[in-house]
Amino acid sequence: MGVTIKDVAKRSGLSITTVSLVLNNKAKENRISEKTTRLITDVAAELNYSGSNSRKANYLEKPTKYYTIGFVVSSYTSLYTPEIYPRIEACCRKIGYFSLFASMYTCLENEAEYIKRFTKYHIDGIVFDPSLLSKDTSKRFIQLVADVKIPVVPLGLVNDSFLPNSIQPDLRKAGYMATDYLISKGFNNVACIVGPTKDTENNTLFSAGYIDALEKAKMTNSINIIQFSPINNVISPEFFESISSLPAFIISSEWLLKELSVYANKANQKISENIVYIANFRPLNYAQNSLPGFPVYLNMERVLRKATNRIDEKDKKEKALVPEFISPTHGFPDA
Repeated sequence: MGVTIKDVAKRSGLSITTVSLVLNNKAKENRISEKTTRLITDVAAELNYSGSNSRKANYLEKPTKYYTIGFVVSSYTSLYTPEIYPRIEACCRKIGYFSLFASMYTCLENEAEYIKRFTKYHIDGIVFDPSLLSKDTSKRFIQLVADVKIPVVPLGLVNDSFLPNSIQPDLRKAGYMATDYLISKGFNNVACIVGPTKDTENNTLFSAGYIDALEKAKMTNSINIIQFSPINNVISPEFFESISSLPAFIISSEWLLKELSVYANKANQKISENIVYIANFRPLNYAQNSLPGFPVYLNMERVLRKATNRIDEKDKKEKALVPEFISPTHGFPDA
């Protein structure tokens, strides 16, 4: 037995009557919205619904407009891509959109042009992970965002600043929570590790939260902000030695924490297990303690509202993502 209208109705979550009207080309005369019509036709196409046995449904004979959100990730093999993808796909389907993924790992020297080519797929919005953008290409990327006619939503900082559509984490609060957590565990010598450029918005806010926590605990005499200065993006033995001797520290760079762990394994050495780092997606297993994170996967509906120009009043009021404690074993919720 073939796919029936009842099957399409069940999959789309709509009534059989509504589905029947759409599939029999009576949507307009019955004032069924374009969004609902699009959802039904997309589900019907997905299920290979073909109408009666004597003829195909007319809607299948006409070109279908697919509404698609493009997701550009740093790498398909990154720490979060395999786990966040099902959540993204489910959230897109929920609002009647398809998702199209692309990785720019093999095109790092010209990231901005890669994004430009991606827009030629006639997609309706882009969600972009800017973590691998260099300084030079960040400038081209910002110009590209201004030129394209579709919404582009960066998941974080671009060229050390937030763009109007960026998903903004409350980094100061995160730095405070991370430090306060370690202090509550009895550590009186907590360091803060920041990236190569100490005065970026990211590092400034994160370290400010760190200082806030030390001031609250009357421990400002133990302020220890360490700037990571890599040579060709490689951890030096001197830098690792300065880190390995720390009893506890906070760090906002997922990449740096991973590199520290890799370096330690190769050198058969250890770093402190008392680490708190900021997780945008899902925490790593390098630290044993709970971690304050910005679970973007829990806010994917908000990300998609920005990518489809459907920003609501709540989005306007709550510009920054509020951090919350999540653990290394914290799994992804059902979409």
